[in-house]
Order: sequence, then structure tokens, then C-alpha cells
Amino acid sequence: MANSCGKTKDFFGVIHRIYTIFANSNKRWEILKNNVTKYTLKQFSSTRWESHVDSVKAIRFQIAEVSDALLQVGETDNDGKIRSEAKSLAMNELGDFEFLVALVIWEIAIELDVDPIFPKKRVSRRKKHFDENQNDTSERFEQYEEYQNVFGFLFSSSKLNSLDNAKLKSCCDNLQIALTSGEQCDIDGNELFMELKLLKDLLPDEEMEPIDILKFLKRKSYFLNVFVVYRILLTILVTVASAERSFSKLKLLKSYMRSTMLQERLNGLATIAIEDDFLEKVDYDCLIEEFASRKTTRKSRFSNNL
Repeated sequence: MANSCGKTKDFFGVIHRIYTIFANSNKRWEILKNNVTKYTLKQFSSTRWESHVDSVKAIRFQIAEVSDALLQVGETDNDGKIRSEAKSLAMNELGDFEFLVALVIWEIAIELDVDPIFPKKRVSRRKKHFDENQNDTSERFEQYEEYQNVFGFLFSSSKLNSLDNAKLKSCCDNLQIALTSGEQCDIDGNELFMELKLLKDLLPDEEMEPIDILKFLKRKSYFLNVFVVYRILLTILVTVASAERSFSKLKLLKSYMRSTMLQERLNGLATIAIEDDFLEKVDYDCLIEEFASRKTTRKSRFSNNL
């Protein structure tokens, strides 16, 4: 029980330190006996609960006397470490509000015969889906690491320019292997190496991201392999975070109270919730006016038919 709570271990740790200071020296024990007269300090056992009761009681009803004894040890003892420890216990631990409260609580619990048991909190566990794997996190990290190892040298113009010919050739060969399936491959490693060497000389000096490099390549017609590589780089789904967010939105929309919602309405609400950034840029006034004009036109046509 005493080891089931961190604060409890700290509490009994202080009591044990107080007992140890006096018990390890006959001279210090005499100082304790001269100050306390009712209860003497006792060492508690790890197997007998009664020993904890006695150790708490001795300090609970004589805390001022025990503090005076510690201060006296702090002034007279020859061991500098013991003097510092005794002063710290008297001025800090015995004067700590949590420690004083714990003394009273333990004594009340003993008098009322309350079992000193700390109830454990119920650990809430997230419900897992049928297709969820415990190794999803590590697999995602490995997937991103593999993606970076293959395409990392293309992540920016500065990273591309920092490679020498030998390193660039090695990266191109690895990329060719990664994009090979059977006897088919999307690129030729040697041609990609030659194109990238030329591209390094043509790129502007400012920092360029992959999307900027792809826009630059669209104005050129002779970087066939590089154009394919950057298109693949920008379209590979490294994570499924976007899809997971979409499903999270659907759980909020398609709740138990909305179980009768039809597919068309669900699609519309899901699109609004998922694309909320784009929705903030929409001019609602124009949409309302357009919708109102359609209703007015429809109503006038109906009146003419009558």
C-alpha cells in the first residue's frame, strides 16, 4: 500500500530519515530522549503495518519536540553531512504543509479504522477499429524514413546542389531501383543523372521547393526523367493523415441521432466540414442572391403556366 502512491513513499521516506539520524548515534539518540518524553521514534517494517502506525504517532504528537532535537543535532554534531541533513529535515520537511497534512490524515485513518488503500483510477482505453494495428505508428515512421531515403535529395534545390557527382549518381541509381516493377521502370537512372546535372546549372539561386522546381520544369521540354520524378515525388501519399481526418469528420456528422441521414446530405456536410479553409473564402452573399433568383424565376414560370 505504501508503495502504491508517490506521495506516500515520500512521506514515509522523511519519517525514515528522521529515525535514521538519531538511531545511528548514541549521542544523537540521547539528544532525542532529552527532547521527547511521551513516544519514542520507531523504525517501521515493510511487512508489519503496526510499525507504520507507531512511527507516525511518535512524530504526529511530538513534532515540535522532534524539530527542536533535529535543530540541536544540526548545531552540535561533528559530521557536516549529518548537520546539514538535520537542519534540512527540521526547517524544510517538518515545516512542509503536505507533510503535516499527511501526518494528521494517517492518524485519523488509524483512529477510524479506515483501510489505508488508494483506489486505482480506471484507465480509459480508446476503442480500436477492426483494421487497426498496434504497430501503425512505427510502420508510418518507417514508411516516411524510406520515402526520405529514396526522394530526399530532391526535396529542395539547395539539397540537390549540395551533392557531388558521385553522390548524385548513387541517388539516381537507388531511385531507379525503387521505381522498378518487374521489367518496367518509370525512369532511366543514367539519363536522370545527366538531366539533374544540367538542371543544377539552370536553377535560380534562390531556394526552391519541389513544387517550384516542377513549375520550372514545365517551361522546359528536355527534362523528361526529372519531370516524371518530381511528379511522382509530389503525388505519393506518405501518410494517411488526410484520410483519417476525413473519417473523423464523418464520425461527428453521422452520429447515432443522425442515423437516418441520406447519402447526398452526408456528402454535402462532409465536404463543408473537411474543406472549411476553402469555405471561408466563399462569398455567401453571391450564393444567396443566385439561389433567391432561381427560386423567383421558378415561381414566375409556375404563375405563367397557371
